[in-house]
Amino acid sequence: MEQQAETLNELGAALDARRETIHTEMGGQDKIDRIHEKGRYTIRERIAKLVDPNSFNEVGTFAVSDRVEDRGNTPGDGKIGGFGTVAGRAMAVAGDDITVKRGSSSVIGSRKLHRIFETAWADGTPCVYFGETGGARIPDTLGSEGFVKVPPDIANVPHSIFFIHIFQSLTGSVIDSWSSARSDFGPQFCRPLEFDAAHRHR
Repeated sequence: MEQQAETLNELGAALDARRETIHTEMGGQDKIDRIHEKGRYTIRERIAKLVDPNSFNEVGTFAVSDRVEDRGNTPGDGKIGGFGTVAGRAMAVAGDDITVKRGSSSVIGSRKLHRIFETAWADGTPCVYFGETGGARIPDTLGSEGFVKVPPDIANVPHSIFFIHIFQSLTGSVIDSWSSARSDFGPQFCRPLEFDAAHRHR
């Protein structure tokens, strides 16, 4: 029994370490640095600034690409999301992780978002989506079979739910255009928010 408990503790510690690596390194420190150099935030930083402290529970942290050859370099499969609170109110929050293949949409990442939105819609929870995707991922979405695996969930959006889509940029963002069309409210910014070393708005 003690040996079993030690094994479980070791497994738990390994998962915690892996989760921390995914959270801090995302798709690569070099990509995080490039985002910061442009005065922008990573999706994890955006979510952290939106939700109440320590309220965010991520869904699918350990998800990776459905393609075997990409599983080692696609943490989260380009999408980050989960549930938290904003000013004490329950909120579903998700967005594109552009450190992982430009946040492009593929099978696993899309399934993760579908699960989050489906749960939010069933509970009547408002949604916030930070869209920066580079569009559908190739070759994941090639052909009719690939395309239908990552469909926009337009038909599933109840009119009673506010789906607030917040954009960094719409230029060339195919999936963002779909998401914007199904949103109740979609602000657009003429320039990115400035960023400093302390992660504060100037």
